[in-house]
Amino acid sequence: MLRALAGWLRPPRVPPEFEPYRSAQPRWADRKKPLGEIRFVVLDTETTGLDPSQDRVLEVAAVGVRGSSIDVADGLDLRVRQHLTTAGGVDVHEITPGEAARGLPEEDVARRLLEFIGGAVLIGHHVAFDVAVLDRLVRRAVGFPLLNRSYDTVAMAGRVDRRLLDPEAVARDQLGLEALCARYGVEIEGRHTALGDAFATALLFLKLLARLEERRVRTLGDLLGR
Repeated sequence: MLRALAGWLRPPRVPPEFEPYRSAQPRWADRKKPLGEIRFVVLDTETTGLDPSQDRVLEVAAVGVRGSSIDVADGLDLRVRQHLTTAGGVDVHEITPGEAARGLPEEDVARRLLEFIGGAVLIGHHVAFDVAVLDRLVRRAVGFPLLNRSYDTVAMAGRVDRRLLDPEAVARDQLGLEALCARYGVEIEGRHTALGDAFATALLFLKLLARLEERRVRTLGDLLGR
């Protein structure tokens, strides 16, 4: 109970210009809100590598979800100015060093990201990684942490089918984005681009959410934990 309550505590103070962002974060009373009233933001990042303690964001894309639909007009896709890339990474995300050098400064990206996400609940596939690299970006750029609550589509899939979280029964690659999208009939366009993966994850999120709602997951507290 104490752990659940701690997750709903009033977020820390931030500079006055970011007060609207801080104030928008869900409070304890919001746990009773129906899921249809909640704005979710499904996001994905492309990064210089896979170590969230060191690697940096090259691109972040996000799409808004409310009710049972994706709002195609509610989206964000930002390229971040970086001078750190790896050959292996370029093979995956196809963001060349020249393209990375022409991105937006981290401070501009942080400000636009915070304005876009507001108090939304962040959704992602293995979302802890995305949150970690974005948190480091925000801390460097504006001096305080990312405050949003988040939830993982992998965890959602495990709630829909608990066998998926049994390491003795399910290989790790069956929890990948491509595998779960195939399992639930979601087509991926633009794989390994932030926007393509964000949109595919949003579709997967809606499929899984519909199944959880059938199991009486109806409020924000039901989804995130009371």
